[in-house]
Amino acid sequence: DLRLRRAQVIAVALTVFVGVAVFVLSAGMSSNLTSSYDLTYERTAFADVWVTGGSPAMANIVERIDAVDRVEQRTQADVGVQFSDRPIRTRIVGFDSDTTLNTLVITAGVGIDPDTRGVVLEQHTADHFDLGPGDTVSIVGVGSVPVVGVAVSPEWLWVSPSSQELIVDPDEFGVLFAPEHIAALAAPNHLQLVIAVADHNPQAVELVATAAVGEGAGELLTRATHPSAQALQADLDGFKQLSIMFPVLFLAAAGLATTVLLGRLVAQQRAEVGMLRANGYSDRVVQRHFATYGVVVSLLGAVPAIPLGILGGWAATTAYTGFLGVPYASRELHPVTWTFGIAFAVVVGALAGAVSARTATRVDPATAMRPGVGTVSGRHSLLERMLPPRSPSWLRVAVRNPG
Repeated sequence: DLRLRRAQVIAVALTVFVGVAVFVLSAGMSSNLTSSYDLTYERTAFADVWVTGGSPAMANIVERIDAVDRVEQRTQADVGVQFSDRPIRTRIVGFDSDTTLNTLVITAGVGIDPDTRGVVLEQHTADHFDLGPGDTVSIVGVGSVPVVGVAVSPEWLWVSPSSQELIVDPDEFGVLFAPEHIAALAAPNHLQLVIAVADHNPQAVELVATAAVGEGAGELLTRATHPSAQALQADLDGFKQLSIMFPVLFLAAAGLATTVLLGRLVAQQRAEVGMLRANGYSDRVVQRHFATYGVVVSLLGAVPAIPLGILGGWAATTAYTGFLGVPYASRELHPVTWTFGIAFAVVVGALAGAVSARTATRVDPATAMRPGVGTVSGRHSLLERMLPPRSPSWLRVAVRNPG
């Protein structure tokens, strides 16, 4: 039966194929991006809390909290830096020899030497202004300084100055890492505490936040509220929504097409079905026979979609992490995703087959075997019955049996 209707079967299988492939690709990409971000945060010692402002005693108070692993103090502020023809707002971040949190991954040149005047550019900023080791930039209040390197920072995987500016024009904002003595010269008295807690414990983060607020902190960020992490999480949420929405769209279309395909098959074989039932075949056997068609057609599309979705998810993860400059990309296998994708397709196929199977057993055998007799009585649709009398034929045809 399926071979005789191979054109329709191929069309339905291709629709299932696209739906399952998109699901495996997008769900796998979402999981791989999450793993990539977590791996990058782990290897670069991404902090848990950032505190700006407050009393001079805050660092000592926070360090006395048992769950706190490390507290570092640095200069961070927005200053004017001339990368090309004019100064733009730039976040300058100080580094010294004791810095172990939010470490940089150098992609060109060398890292920061606290005893020199060389600075390191954040990768997105360097790429946008086409700068690298050997170039110079001018910092307001400091003067010209050489660029010794380009780096990726876990704090700037997505360049967002604040939660209110998650997307910013790269012509209007940049990021620069400098030895602490240069950062302090460019932005005196702009100190920030960077804090790591044991096992990234949420309760410990809450304790630190409470202590910081009690000491008059001007701004407090956690991993959950860090602008870059917020932007990346919003992206992940979007991928998760797409991983459901598009497959549902394609699989719903496949289910409808399968229903039409099997409906025609049932109509053509109505007499044979009536004969089989008259000779003792149960309704359950007949229904299972037709329902199997939907499952087979779905599997024909779903199974080949799995390897393509895996490879597509890996390629998309590589492309996206490369675009963001994520230094540690993770590409993993997710068997649960494959299982869910195939199961989803099979359920859709089985439901579509069940609709046609129920139709096959709804007519009594004698009527089904009688040649040339319709199995369903025609009637006006609800929309057609709502039309005023003597409506034009084009209007009545347009609303006739829209289901």
